[in-house]
Amino acid sequence: MIFRKALQFWFLIVLALVIALGWGLYQSQFIYPATAAVRSIPALARGIGLSCWLSMPPDRDFSKKHLESWVTEKDFKQFADWGLTHVRLPIEPEFLQSNKARSQLIAEHIAYVDRAIEWSKKYNLAIILDVHPLLPMDLKAGTRSEDYDRLKQLWIALAKRYRTQSNAVFYELLNEPQMEQVETWRSIAQGLVEQIRTIDTTHSIIVSGHHAGAYDYMKMTPIKGEKLIYTFHFYEPIQFTHQRSGWIGAFANLRDVPYPYDSKRFATAKARSSSDPETARLLNSYQSDRFDKQKVEAKLRPVLRFRSRYNVPIYCGEFGANRDAPMPDWANWNRDVVELLQRYQFEYAFWEYRGSFGLMSFDSTEIDPAKLKAIGVRQM
Repeated sequence: MIFRKALQFWFLIVLALVIALGWGLYQSQFIYPATAAVRSIPALARGIGLSCWLSMPPDRDFSKKHLESWVTEKDFKQFADWGLTHVRLPIEPEFLQSNKARSQLIAEHIAYVDRAIEWSKKYNLAIILDVHPLLPMDLKAGTRSEDYDRLKQLWIALAKRYRTQSNAVFYELLNEPQMEQVETWRSIAQGLVEQIRTIDTTHSIIVSGHHAGAYDYMKMTPIKGEKLIYTFHFYEPIQFTHQRSGWIGAFANLRDVPYPYDSKRFATAKARSSSDPETARLLNSYQSDRFDKQKVEAKLRPVLRFRSRYNVPIYCGEFGANRDAPMPDWANWNRDVVELLQRYQFEYAFWEYRGSFGLMSFDSTEIDPAKLKAIGVRQM
């Protein structure tokens, strides 16, 4: 009897140790601010993406009227008043590059980039020059791709033009490469960095993972170079953030998907959404995952591991949700993500100022104070 009790006692001790070890391993997947040494980028602490201006304008409208009115100096002043530290400026390659010579910038178009840089300076904002094509570039052949040469020539021209600017100007190689092969993208990114560094050794260069999201960093390894910053975009769970987004197939059919997951409200969403097989698959996946803040937090693990392992700075260049997501769910999700990014000491930019995910819609200049508050900004 005594032997049996002793055996049970030691069994419980071993079980407790195993549980503690397992929990420790789980916790080690996160890097908490209290114990982590993080390489910060103060200039990029809080920002906003200026979409639909020099990239992806409504109805492909690059008219002077659009370019002069979509974003103005008044907006830059407002960003500074909100306490933001930077803007991320998406620019389509086609908007800047001459058809006659890829290394030649279109004078009347690059003037708008110059203007944005000057407004940033005036209001003490950093600015990211984000090469942001409308459609993914064809880079499957790596550095032998025609689109690689196009991208290389663009960065040579930009580096020559802006090499004497202050360090408040950042270069982002390419928005969301959407490539299948990690090593192919790494070779492209390495080639672009080396080309820029033959001209400009001063400015920081922002490098994406091979596709778009935090999960890229499960496979990504750093490239060679100095003053490099890695970036990821965060839209998890995509069934919530991209509901009613008509440009990605069945997501357009999702209606009133709640965050955090709520079984009663989800049943209503399921009834209101289309019943086609792909929409049903998306809804079933969301129902299975039952997303809440803890589940969202878990999606940051790959970038936390990457940052810890390689001691490199990582910046969240986009997060947000479609304006058509229900309120207060939109606010719930954005508030949770901002809190998590701040907890783990990630610099970040909200996507977007004006557009489908924007603080403002395409056809309005009214900003909902509840949306500003959700992303940690209060109107002056």
